Amino acid sequence: MLTRRQLLLTTPAAALAATRKTPPLRPNVVLVLTDNVGAWMLGCYGNQEIKTPNLDELARTGMRLQHGFVYAPDAAPSRGMLLSGRTSAQTGGGGVADLLTAQGYKCGEGVGFLEQQTADKPFFAVITPDAAVAQKQVDLYAATSFTTTGWDPAAKNAAQGKEMLGDIVASSRKAAAGVSALDDQVAALMKRIRERGLQDKTLVIFTSTCGNLLGRHGLWGAGRASDPVNMYEESIGVPMIWSWPGKIPAEATTIESVTSYDFLPTICEFAGATVPAGLKGRSYAAIVMRQPLPKKEPWRNVVFGQLGNTEMVRDSRFKLVLRNGGQGPNELYDLANDLRETKNVYDNAEFLTVRNALTQEIAGWRQRNAA
Repeated sequence: MLTRRQLLLTTPAAALAATRKTPPLRPNVVLVLTDNVGAWMLGCYGNQEIKTPNLDELARTGMRLQHGFVYAPDAAPSRGMLLSGRTSAQTGGGGVADLLTAQGYKCGEGVGFLEQQTADKPFFAVITPDAAVAQKQVDLYAATSFTTTGWDPAAKNAAQGKEMLGDIVASSRKAAAGVSALDDQVAALMKRIRERGLQDKTLVIFTSTCGNLLGRHGLWGAGRASDPVNMYEESIGVPMIWSWPGKIPAEATTIESVTSYDFLPTICEFAGATVPAGLKGRSYAAIVMRQPLPKKEPWRNVVFGQLGNTEMVRDSRFKLVLRNGGQGPNELYDLANDLRETKNVYDNAEFLTVRNALTQEIAGWRQRNAA
């Protein structure tokens, strides 16, 4: 597996395909990429107790995708897929920085790299906020009881993070302080962009490599919070905020489902880079820009996931989770009536047709992914 630095700095990919249909916009791109922050944890996604005013403001200035997901709910593989567009089963080619470098972009990481950039050449910067928490963020939650979180007693299959389940309220206060610290860092980053006069030419994207259950289902963390790994909404659902004043409509939301493997094709469309052959994702730039999709190519709200021996497919209503090639333990949820995934209907005969159809979806994905 490529390291994060290799994904950003490897040589340009040789095999490129696809043609661009419209002139590229070629903005600067600042990707703010964090870990273990689920969409449900932010105010702009409905959280009532964790304070994220700056991220909420960023969402108001652009597009907030309500259904953003990751393929692998674990930080390292998720980051790799986001920046390469490839699953762990796929090989070859470089990452997003390879493609953008070939288009004349300067690419790098960190706030220091960002502050070296000027307006005469487009750039792609990955910003990974640190986890430093100040006393002011801790104090924000000194009296918060987190009654709206809906956490459960520790699950028997709790694995990574189970030490946080002994005192959920105390652990939640720490986690919330960390999110508020992140929120403050985003505010500082946006201030730097404005001070350098880059705001009108810069696309800012905020997302996370995976979510966090914070005690829901009796688990703490993301996919590896349980054994076997889980694909709960809190683990795979991440914030996906795109802001570019004057270009992306403000205060916009969309219900289309997008996921990790769609990210690189989308950035390529914004930057005018061709997409490497063999990638499984599709650009959702038109969705972000609130432009019509081709009539013959409607958006298909089906996303896939995999972590270890656990596979997942999710459509607009149902989620199927298969383990060990379908040998189990397996899960099926009717998300329209059970968004918190409390009732596994995999063995319910009323859902047999749905289960079989989604099983075929996973089989088809598995075959395409291996190609």
